[in-house]
Amino acid sequence: MNGKESREHEKCRPALGSRLALANARAQLVGRERYGWVIVATLAITETASWGILYYAFSVFITPMERELGWTRTETSGAFSVALGVAAIATVPMGHWLDGHSARPLMTAGSIAGIVLLVAWSAVHDLSTFYMVWIAMGAVMAALLYETAFTVVTKWFVERRRAALTAITLVAGMASFIFLPLANWLVEGYGWRGALEILAAVFGVTTLPLHAIFLRRAPIVVPNPDADPSAQDQEVSVSVSTASRSGSFWLLATAFAISSFLTAALNVHLVPYLVGAGYSPGFAAFAAGLIGASQVVGRALFATAMRLLPRWGEPVIAFSLQGFAMFVLAFEPGVAGVIIAVALFGAGNGIATLVRALALSEAFGARWYGTLAGIAGGSAVGARAIAPLSTAIAYQAVGAYQPLFAALGVASIVAVIAARRTFATSPRG
Repeated sequence: MNGKESREHEKCRPALGSRLALANARAQLVGRERYGWVIVATLAITETASWGILYYAFSVFITPMERELGWTRTETSGAFSVALGVAAIATVPMGHWLDGHSARPLMTAGSIAGIVLLVAWSAVHDLSTFYMVWIAMGAVMAALLYETAFTVVTKWFVERRRAALTAITLVAGMASFIFLPLANWLVEGYGWRGALEILAAVFGVTTLPLHAIFLRRAPIVVPNPDADPSAQDQEVSVSVSTASRSGSFWLLATAFAISSFLTAALNVHLVPYLVGAGYSPGFAAFAAGLIGASQVVGRALFATAMRLLPRWGEPVIAFSLQGFAMFVLAFEPGVAGVIIAVALFGAGNGIATLVRALALSEAFGARWYGTLAGIAGGSAVGARAIAPLSTAIAYQAVGAYQPLFAALGVASIVAVIAARRTFATSPRG
């Protein structure tokens, strides 16, 4: 090799090294996402059981507990609100912790605690013990529900993140459709106490071994040996302080807080509303469960047709569907109207859940996703916390659910406006 060829070879070496480093990083990323699908399969199962048993099934137990124990609607619903309030507070430190640690110990401990608390719930006889159980259950919710699962998946995936999150929520979207009728059937056959003992066993089998065996921390992909490991995956990485000063962050958080309020209010009060309106408990449980099944339809549309819309169209459609459903319910629509309303609400809620997960990662990256999701998710969970109790108080004051549903429909319009303004300056908007 002469001097000129040697110099040309030296000039090409950095470019070659850079290409090799990128190829190596690409191979690492592909390998990481391969195990990531094991994480997705694990969380798809455990999220279905966690949402179905810890969250959705609560509404089925309201009426039989009130009949046996003599509690009011406000007293019973208040425990669920307190639990969600605890979850809202706990979501922030748990999200920050997940930015630097594996989810395995957190979610495994959550499974164990959930089993114990479900059994404890089945044995309550006084209101103070009931509230103590649900205060602790709030921490379990923070450890096991979507905010934690979305953080785990976001850190395992980059290019296939949307597909991974959609896959989990498509499965877990069936939680209410599976567990509301199941819980109602168990209550009718074994009483509400026996039903909780059986659900505790189901919860343990479907969550504890999967969390303990399969969850791992996502390995960091470093593009070259001299790169800063915090610059993982070569995607945008916005600091917590920068994101928290962003107006779009808080507008989005506000919109999703309103959406979460609507969802929690309807999830807890739909069954009592329908039973009080003269529908059978079986139909009420079916209608409430249909919300979950419709979420699957909404998420399937999100994964396909929504890609053809501007980004602002996704949350706007989600919140508009929720609002329209609330207005339909406000006019006592009959059996067909109830089914249409809950189907539309479920589809909107399904889209909203995925938009919340993806909007944060797309705008701010995965590095501090846990902390940011904890803040935004904490706002949403906080809204879910006050929804059951405040709706129960309003119901006792007004004496009917219809005016409350109309007011919630108006609130959804505010969420639509906030979401549209969030993406008003977006390049995709």
